[in-house]
Amino acid sequence: IENVLVKLNYDPKLCRKGSNNWSLKAGNSIVTINYHFQSTAAIIFNSLLCQIPKTNISQLYEYMLKECGKPGSFNLNIVNQDVFISFVEYDTDITEINAFEFISDFLSKASNYYDVLINQYGALVREFE
Repeated sequence: IENVLVKLNYDPKLCRKGSNNWSLKAGNSIVTINYHFQSTAAIIFNSLLCQIPKTNISQLYEYMLKECGKPGSFNLNIVNQDVFISFVEYDTDITEINAFEFISDFLSKASNYYDVLINQYGALVREFE
């Protein structure tokens, strides 16, 4: 993961939040990567994008459902009032080459979804702690 971060012009030392955890900025969104190598061998990618709007929520839901139905798409989901993009990959299915493509695509999608949800669907900017 850290080799890929270097190739994507991120400093792994600045992104590292723990022995197998990283956090980085993609546009206006924050992406976290958690590698659970001892238990499940899962690499979990998450980005908290925004909060659902107070009005016209059904349009946002329709958009999210349509996006999740596309081949090769990432998961868009809501937890409480927060909208996330997420994906789980297993280390047996990932190489440094496809990890570069996958992570760069995830970062791009996180940034794009943030912009679309805020600007087109009235989602609320989420203040990050």
